[in-house]
Amino acid sequence: AEELGSRNDRLQAELKEELAELEKQDTPLVQELTRLDARATVLNRDLFAYQGEIDRYERLAASEKDPVRRQQWLIEADRLIIIANRIDADLVGVNRLARNVQSQRATLALRAQQAQANAAGQAQRIDREMVDLAKRDKRADGIEKRAGRPTSGTTSKVRSLSAQATALTTYDQFPLEAAREKLLVSLR
Repeated sequence: AEELGSRNDRLQAELKEELAELEKQDTPLVQELTRLDARATVLNRDLFAYQGEIDRYERLAASEKDPVRRQQWLIEADRLIIIANRIDADLVGVNRLARNVQSQRATLALRAQQAQANAAGQAQRIDREMVDLAKRDKRADGIEKRAGRPTSGTTSKVRSLSAQATALTTYDQFPLEAAREKLLVSLR
């Protein structure tokens, strides 16, 4: 029982160590994901602002009657479109990095679940062994109690043996050898 208890304690300690190690590995990933989310938020805000400016220049160009001035508005809109495309590409890259970090975190979470499941299975086996050990101890205690009781003549086996013993002593023994000799002598 002590060995099983120490095995269970050791199992729990190993589980805590493994979960702490996984948590330690997860901490920088959480920080990186937070940084990437903040970066994506900034890029989204900038992209939205540039898209608003592009729309404004395109509206100005559409309402402008002067062809030179209209061309200037469209050039400015095209310049902002190039910047917006760069921001959009950066945003796609940041989102891809964030998905990679989330994938790594999911892998760590899966490892933690597997470690907990393995520990739970081993703890269950230890508990079953403890129950079996307790049953064997209880059975051994019962046998020891029965063996420690003084014998009394009231059990059925004792009564049966006593009846046989008294029955054997009440009959005279059959003199088989003597009768055989007598028969052989008479036949001669």
